[in-house]
Amino acid sequence: MDNIENFYKEYLSWDKSITDILGKSHSTPDRMILDRTPKLEFLKDGKIDIEKLYREESEVRSDEEPYNEYYQCILQTFQNDKINTFCDVGCSTGHLVSNMLSYCDSCGIEYFNYQKDNANEQVKECINILDIRDPIDMDIKFDLVNCTEVAEHVDPKCIHTFLDNIKKITGKYLILTWSSTYPPNVEGPPQHVTPLEFDEVCLLMENWGFTLDKEMTDRFLNKSKQCYNFYYWWRESLSIWRV
Repeated sequence: MDNIENFYKEYLSWDKSITDILGKSHSTPDRMILDRTPKLEFLKDGKIDIEKLYREESEVRSDEEPYNEYYQCILQTFQNDKINTFCDVGCSTGHLVSNMLSYCDSCGIEYFNYQKDNANEQVKECINILDIRDPIDMDIKFDLVNCTEVAEHVDPKCIHTFLDNIKKITGKYLILTWSSTYPPNVEGPPQHVTPLEFDEVCLLMENWGFTLDKEMTDRFLNKSKQCYNFYYWWRESLSIWRV
């Protein structure tokens, strides 16, 4: 067994409940993860210390256009389903929340305070600072939950808690992305610690009580292909689920 396998087994293995479903103890190793900087560091509770991995100057997105187009995809996809409440998990500076506020009661969940600080004033009060790796204390179920660019970043040991949280707050629909790839540049930080292939994502989601809505997924993706600014990496793994 080489160093990379040892590293994954010791630090990047997931909970037994995930292992039992997927039949393996961790994601396919990123062969470059030991060379990426900054190096992965771990807190006393075993969680990854993500403060150094996600710098404000790299993470705050000023361009609203991709989110404006994403919003239009939501409207097109759910035009026949009344959405009264919305939550964006990993909402960044809240561009999508800002759009959705004109449509329904909306809020966001975000880990980094700097994202909330950079949000516009209308949205700041709608952003909840929470760690999705821990059980969250929210008693509301939202008609639509959006969770993009989050799952692959969650510590493997916390994936079961992350899924519990998503299930807890989803009332009708979930839009999810879950990357199967690693940032290709070895100089990029080791952020994708839990990438999964789509068939593996399906196994987990089904075990957590979600059902893939292929028709809605296709409708959303077809609309996205008409958009100029829609991020291509959203499209690569996006799927829509019902509970």
